[in-house]
Amino acid sequence: MKAPPITLRCDCGRGEASVGYGERWECPRCGRVYDTAAIPQGEYDSIRALQRRYQMVGWVLVAFVAAFVLFLAMAGQPLQILAGLPLILVSWFLYVRPLLRRRFLRAIAGRPQWELRAERTPSDEARP
Repeated sequence: MKAPPITLRCDCGRGEASVGYGERWECPRCGRVYDTAAIPQGEYDSIRALQRRYQMVGWVLVAFVAAFVLFLAMAGQPLQILAGLPLILVSWFLYVRPLLRRRFLRAIAGRPQWELRAERTPSDEARP
């Protein structure tokens, strides 16, 4: 599973990017450089673990539905598959997935946010 990106917004207010943990980013507008390795590893790992847990819940539910459809197919119940599968999919996309997403966003909102300082600014380069 892909690690969650880190959104960086430059102090100049015009540059923004999503980068991975440990990457350096230079604002294309003003040249300030930010390093995401300054974020504490433990705090970032806790966010990754939370993301993995919610993704695994989704995959387990998909596997359960697939096993149920396979069971109906093996039992020779094509009518139940044709009637039940659309109902299951509609329920998934209208109710279950949004519920999981809201719970994930609520859980992630309580996690720390970081204020990274620019390592290098354009004015640093102008100095002799």
